[in-house]
Amino acid sequence: MEKAYEIKIDEEIKPKKQAVPGVPWEDVKFKVNSKDFARTMRDNGFETYEDVRTNTQLVVSLLQRLYKVDLAEVMSFARQFEEDK
Repeated sequence: MEKAYEIKIDEEIKPKKQAVPGVPWEDVKFKVNSKDFARTMRDNGFETYEDVRTNTQLVVSLLQRLYKVDLAEVMSFARQFEEDK
């Protein structure tokens, strides 16, 4: 029977989680999800790669329209973070 070995890492050499300066963007909660995106794409006639490839400007416009609501959330989140400092 083989002997199992256990490797222990000294607490002092474990990488420490460092605080990232500025607003913690990772914590922003977006309201748009993949279903919203899919519905918007289908409602605007996008079904294939070719549809997207030949209409990239419209895709960008749709993305901007979808995330416009979330821009207000991002701004509110950042403002609240600054006020809570």
